[in-house]
Amino acid sequence: LEVRKAALTALTFAKPQPQDMMPALIGSLKNIREDKAVRLTVLGMLAAYGPNARDALPFLEFMHQRESKKAEDDRDKELFTKLTETLEAI
Repeated sequence: LEVRKAALTALTFAKPQPQDMMPALIGSLKNIREDKAVRLTVLGMLAAYGPNARDALPFLEFMHQRESKKAEDDRDKELFTKLTETLEAI
């Protein structure tokens, strides 16, 4: 887990081209077994890419919609907030 988070953080500073990163970033979000901290880091990267992360929109919208349908007490507020911010950034 820590290695994946560190690798993602390092990639943020390396500033790879968005089109090179999208498949891996989207794959991390789609992996339901992925750690929440890694998913939040991926969302931050996508937000930083802004409009260049458009390829991720369909799945981000799906995740956002799924979280928004949950009862307030069942919703992962941190994930929901990060999803909302990422969608606004893109």
